[in-house]
Amino acid sequence: MRTFVISFLIGTAAVLVILVVGLMALGFAAAAGDWDNFDIAIGPIGLFAFERDGTTTTTSMGIGVVPVAALAGLVNAGAAVLLRRRARSA
Repeated sequence: MRTFVISFLIGTAAVLVILVVGLMALGFAAAAGDWDNFDIAIGPIGLFAFERDGTTTTTSMGIGVVPVAALAGLVNAGAAVLLRRRARSA
């Protein structure tokens, strides 16, 4: 259980940092490059939105960033538990 929890937390935190930094970089690139409005979403759950209205730009990260990071942490934890079981049985 300890392996699962630690792997889940580390995986979630790592993916969350990567997503936030990546989406910030995307926002900077969109603002500097005169891009039009766009959204990135998984179904109805928004991850990122960029809006340009005249001279104003708005960049926002949606609530979907947290579930995506948690899902990645869950995959990381499952892989860690699987590898630990294989190492014990070998």
